[in-house]
Amino acid sequence: LSLVVLESNLLAPGQVVVVDAEGLTVGRDRSWERRLRLAELPVSKYHCQIYHSDDGYHVIDLGSRNGTFLNQQRLSDPKSSSVPSQLRNMDQLQIGSTLFEVHLHDDGWQCEKCHVNDDNTVDMSNGIRKQKPVEQEQASVNDFKSSGQREREWMEELRRLKRSFAPTEDADPNYVDAADRRRRLQATISSPSYTKTPVSPSTPAQQPRIERTERATIETPVQGVGNAMLRKMGWQEGQSLGRKGTQGILTPISPHTQTHRAGLG
Repeated sequence: LSLVVLESNLLAPGQVVVVDAEGLTVGRDRSWERRLRLAELPVSKYHCQIYHSDDGYHVIDLGSRNGTFLNQQRLSDPKSSSVPSQLRNMDQLQIGSTLFEVHLHDDGWQCEKCHVNDDNTVDMSNGIRKQKPVEQEQASVNDFKSSGQREREWMEELRRLKRSFAPTEDADPNYVDAADRRRRLQATISSPSYTKTPVSPSTPAQQPRIERTERATIETPVQGVGNAMLRKMGWQEGQSLGRKGTQGILTPISPHTQTHRAGLG
C-alpha cells in the first residue's frame, strides 16, 4: 500500500508513504511503534491507525478531535473510535492538512505516481521515539527520590569514603592523631576555663535589682500614651469622655475590696 501526498502543510506533494504488512499509526507525537508523525495541531497525539488483514488494508480513527476523512466522509465522532474502513485503490484519505491518495494496485506493480525512490519516500524514523541513554534514565529516577532516601545514600557514601581513607593496620606507630586527642580532651570539659568568671569569696553575690512602682489611687494623675493621645484630640483635664462630651462621668470610680469572696465577680 502506498499513500501519495496530494496536499499538505508538512509534506511535499508527490511524496510517498509506504505501508507494509505491519501497518503504521499516525499522530502528532512520536511513538515506540512505527509511526507517521504529522506535527501539527489539527492532528491528535493518537490520530488513526492503518493495519493489514486477510481481506486487505483498513483504517481506524482512534478518537481524534478533528477526525479522519475517507473520501470526504468522517469516520467517527470526536473522542470515539471508528469501525475499520477498508482502503481501496484511488481512495482519498485526509488527516489534518494532509490529503493522501491511496494506491493499491491489483497487479502489485507501482504506477508512475506511487513509484518509490530515494527522493520521494517519506522518512518514518522521525516518528519513532528514541531510547534514552542509561545515564539519563538514572538521573530521571534520582529526581523522584525522597529527601530521606537521598540523605541515607549520602551517609552511606560518607561512610564508604571514611573507610577508604582510614589508616591501615601497617600505619606508622609513631603517628599521633592530634584531632582524636582534642576530641577526647574536649569530651571531659563542659566549657573552657577562660569563659568562666571567677567569684571572690569575700564579694557577696549581687541580687537582681527590682524597681518598685508607686501604688496608684484615684488621686494619681493620668499619664502615659493614652493621656497624650487624648490631649492631642482636644481633651482637657476635668472634661468627660461621653459621646457628646457632656454625658460621661467626672467622678472617679472607687474600687471596693471584698474579703468574703474570691475572684473578680
